[in-house]
Amino acid sequence: MDSFEWNKIVAVSLAGILLFVLLNITAESLFEIHDPEQKAYIVEGFTAPVEDVVEEIISDLPSLAILLASSNPDQGERVFKRCQACHTINQGGAARVGPNLYNVMGSVVGSKEGYNFSTALAEYDTPWTFELMDVWLESPSAAIPGNRMGFAGLKNVADRAALLLYMRGQSDNPQPLPSE
Repeated sequence: MDSFEWNKIVAVSLAGILLFVLLNITAESLFEIHDPEQKAYIVEGFTAPVEDVVEEIISDLPSLAILLASSNPDQGERVFKRCQACHTINQGGAARVGPNLYNVMGSVVGSKEGYNFSTALAEYDTPWTFELMDVWLESPSAAIPGNRMGFAGLKNVADRAALLLYMRGQSDNPQPLPSE
């Protein structure tokens, strides 16, 4: 392609841009856009603060104890398949990207032998309770900031409860279920 062809391509491109700008200026002069006088709809009769509404919604959710009592460890085993890329859960299983999770419930966070934990987990010094593990499974990065686990989390509360029940059973001495 010679320089004359390139000049035609550049000229057509510039003409197109100029046409677009002129049409935009013309449209803005023909149509005026005004901000609304009122920014939102007013809902009559609703005076509860947002915090009260959130607390009411949360109080209607079933407790972790109820969710665990109504869960099925077989469902938890199916959910655990998502974890198997990084974890094993059999007795004496090797650590992979993450530690072996056999006997993890009730053990101290960051204390499993044979795995090099992040500083955030190694210094956490708290036992894995059902409540802590539930928060961890929902969002590991929010539960204990600074850990290296790259998992986004399980948002489904029923899946988390089933997984907790399954993990509880993978132990020499299963932890008692929470009563409340």
